[in-house]
Amino acid sequence: EQTPAPKQRPAWKAQVTKELQEDDTLDRFSTISELGKAYRELEGKIGRSVEIPGENATAEELEAYYKRIGRPEKSDDYEFSRPDIPAGVKYDETLEKEFRENAMKNGLTKKQASAMWDMQMARSVANIQNAIAARNNELQETKTQIRAKYGEKADAELALTQRFMQTTAEKIAPGISKMLTESGFGNNYELLTLMNHFAH
Repeated sequence: EQTPAPKQRPAWKAQVTKELQEDDTLDRFSTISELGKAYRELEGKIGRSVEIPGENATAEELEAYYKRIGRPEKSDDYEFSRPDIPAGVKYDETLEKEFRENAMKNGLTKKQASAMWDMQMARSVANIQNAIAARNNELQETKTQIRAKYGEKADAELALTQRFMQTTAEKIAPGISKMLTESGFGNNYELLTLMNHFAH
């Protein structure tokens, strides 16, 4: 039986330890220069890599990781766009401040925080718009019911009711007019009918 010819290895392997000589993965480098270039590229990749902290990571390790992935230095450095909110609705400065602090605490990058903020604002604005639409629909339904009940006197009766709520009812329960307006309950037909009864 013919003995297999010894495997041809790169000449540079004669200069290294036996262990490295027998490492077949190094045979793809025909020269030491190729090996050195590959090593340099590997070092560069390792230098740019980010090690994800484990469950038992210290606060210092987490801080270093957050900084490495691009979290800003301060919560005020996050850049958020403010949505177009319906007239009469006040922008929630406190909510934005809390969101910034939480984004900072959880290591969000500017891009991540901005995307999450935009999503939350879009949902909030949609909820506000739906609430306003529902309130306006109820008001229209209430006016229709009042006109059906009072006929030609509907406008006068509605004005009488509103004056009662803004004067007499306000004296009895300060702040009730504002509460009814902001909650939308002031558009409720049953409530307006009751207030109209007291107004007389």
